[in-house]
Amino acid sequence: MPIFKRSQSTSIITKRRKRDILKEPGLFKSGLYNDYGSQYLVHLSVGTPPQKFTVTLDTGSANLWVPSVKCNPELCPHTRFDQKKSSSFNDTGKSFDLQYGIGNATGVYGTDTVSIAGATIQNQQFGLATSTHNLLTDVVSFDEDSPPAEPSQGSLAISDKVENGILGTGFPQLTVPGLGSQKPHYPLVFNMVRQNIIKDPIFSIYLGAATDMGWAGEIVFGGIDSTKHSGDLVYLPVTPYDTTSREISLDPSSGKTVDDYFYWQVYSQGISATNGNSTTKFDVSPDKGYIFDTGSTLSYFPQSIVEPMLTGLVGPSGYSYDPSTSSYFINCHGMPPNATVQLQMSSTGSKMTSPTTLTILASKLVIPVNGATVEDATKCIFGIGENTFLANENMSSMYLIGDTILRTTYLVFDMGKKRIGIAAAIGSGSVVSQI
Repeated sequence: MPIFKRSQSTSIITKRRKRDILKEPGLFKSGLYNDYGSQYLVHLSVGTPPQKFTVTLDTGSANLWVPSVKCNPELCPHTRFDQKKSSSFNDTGKSFDLQYGIGNATGVYGTDTVSIAGATIQNQQFGLATSTHNLLTDVVSFDEDSPPAEPSQGSLAISDKVENGILGTGFPQLTVPGLGSQKPHYPLVFNMVRQNIIKDPIFSIYLGAATDMGWAGEIVFGGIDSTKHSGDLVYLPVTPYDTTSREISLDPSSGKTVDDYFYWQVYSQGISATNGNSTTKFDVSPDKGYIFDTGSTLSYFPQSIVEPMLTGLVGPSGYSYDPSTSSYFINCHGMPPNATVQLQMSSTGSKMTSPTTLTILASKLVIPVNGATVEDATKCIFGIGENTFLANENMSSMYLIGDTILRTTYLVFDMGKKRIGIAAAIGSGSVVSQI
């Protein structure tokens, strides 16, 4: 999904927290680097001896890939994997072409030892990108008047804080682009289960607040960090798919196998926005679904929902559409302080009288473009864009729940029971309710 950068500000104080490993066997924790709200990065290494990479955590895709030494340095300007220097590397002889919202990566698959958060996975299939477009180099910027500053030197090398690959954590079926002829393979998190590396077949994610820069988020493999959420976790079934048509199945009953799933997606039911005085409501049929995608900077809904939502929140003159980025500029200080946005989610595949509801402070969806905070900025965007740009990916009817919303939640991805646990992130002001 699109990754947007805004210019760095010297007024931002980078917060770094120690990336420790949980002491209990089968639990592994790693920090997530908040790259100025555009993406969340995690360290891993590939090969024997290990070659280190910093990759984007992406729950909306399933492949792991890093740049190959055969990639042109102009396209892959950071650390590149050299298979000749790894004694545990094996070539599969298979190629890949992975399409993302703003670019693509092509190359070949191999298998090797991968280590992350202190856990070591053997014979993990991954991609060696021999070419990339618009992923490791150019990105779309909202702030055309002030180009992004060069990363500054600190306690971590520059290469430790820039995207240099992608770690997808979706289901195995999602590793095959489109309806390709290649067989799916097990993503890294699923191999952690198959190789009995983690205690429980889950991984949990806390992104942290938008203003918490640096290593402020975390991912836990095999467990849950209860200090990072408030209230109880509410679990919703992942939507199964018809593997032939790739359309959502409205039957979440037992008996499904891992092959029946693609995205970390839950059944949708409705969306509403309240400005403190009036509420605008939208029905969303369960077969649309909400995809939980940490690889998407913004969240994306149909234009027919976003614009009436914004009209209800800030008035018809309080926003303007930017077709080049499929996003909406809004008045940085025009959001009513008590305004909220709600997502209603079904747990049955059909409309429910009392759905699970995630309530978000609308002020959390005001993203500063040319300042460190909303108070400092004069240019802001709304955290929900419109999804017509996904038409080329045959996804224009999908609802993507990106970082702008996921930052307000604590998420547990349960690979064993095919469900997602949702709670309010600590200090976010969000509420998750279920009757």
